[in-house]
Amino acid sequence: MSCDLEELELCLDDERRDYLAELGLTASNRVAMVGSCTTVIDRERLVRSPDALPASPAPVVEEPHYKQYILIRKDLGCHGFAAAQIGHAAGESAIKFGLPPHTWIAIIAVPTEGALRDISRKMTERGIEHVLIEEPDAPWHGQATAIGVKATKNHMPIKKLTSHFPRYK
Repeated sequence: MSCDLEELELCLDDERRDYLAELGLTASNRVAMVGSCTTVIDRERLVRSPDALPASPAPVVEEPHYKQYILIRKDLGCHGFAAAQIGHAAGESAIKFGLPPHTWIAIIAVPTEGALRDISRKMTERGIEHVLIEEPDAPWHGQATAIGVKATKNHMPIKKLTSHFPRYK
């Protein structure tokens, strides 16, 4: 007899689901925990009685996810203009390289145009595919404003170049 874990999660009544949520368990944690039960009887017991929980729930092991890095100059001033440049970087890199479903996005603040161009150069040297956005209109005409990096599951090469910069706020 097979047991669909998603269906089993849905079988939890509101009271039991709330109890498990109070313990800090997300839906995916609850499904993983139910999945760690060795028999259908154990699973059904868990659904009927939250007291049957193991002392520590089974950890949810996530597969590496795709992440698209966007680097934006912090010195642009206007948040509206910066938002447009973030959109250009995300959109142009997605069009050029494709964008897998459920991709996460990290937006990194780089202090100046010089720093942004330096990172772009280093990415090119290291084979990290990216798009450098240069604004065609005044007053920023010709200046590099953002970088859109190809979404990847291998985050380390990008983190090595950007870990000393803060997230964009």
